[in-house]
Amino acid sequence: MKAGIFTSLTFALLSLGGLHAQEAIVTSGGKSTGNGGSSSHSIGQVFYTSQYSTDGSVTQGIQQVYDITATVGTELPVPNFHLTVYPNPTRQKLILNADAFHNEKLTFHLISPEGKLLDSRSIITMQTVMDMKEFPAGMYHLQIQSEGTLIKNFRIIKH
Repeated sequence: MKAGIFTSLTFALLSLGGLHAQEAIVTSGGKSTGNGGSSSHSIGQVFYTSQYSTDGSVTQGIQQVYDITATVGTELPVPNFHLTVYPNPTRQKLILNADAFHNEKLTFHLISPEGKLLDSRSIITMQTVMDMKEFPAGMYHLQIQSEGTLIKNFRIIKH
């Protein structure tokens, strides 16, 4: 009986010292709840840590948007064809996967935040790698075209 109480008390005391989940020093923040769900926000977070690798990065302590949406032009649906881009956000390389690729005449155009064409190539394999490390941080557009017609537009975040 004494051993059980001692074990429970020790576990309780040790676990209290390790509870620091999502701890941050911020100037303001809050939480909103409605019929559609809930949202939390913080303003002015001073401290955060980042982990980097050749495949991308993870920033702990900051709420980040993961957003790939069509923003310009009219996209054409392509049946039995799926395009994915990762990692997004990226620091160095960006990978475009074209599932069910069968030698379609596809090209990509990487466009800077200022609207300048940075890279444009034919997509000749299921996986295309783009080097982003020389470009400054910002939001880029990756347009995928089939014979000159826009079929997909991605927003890419470069850190």
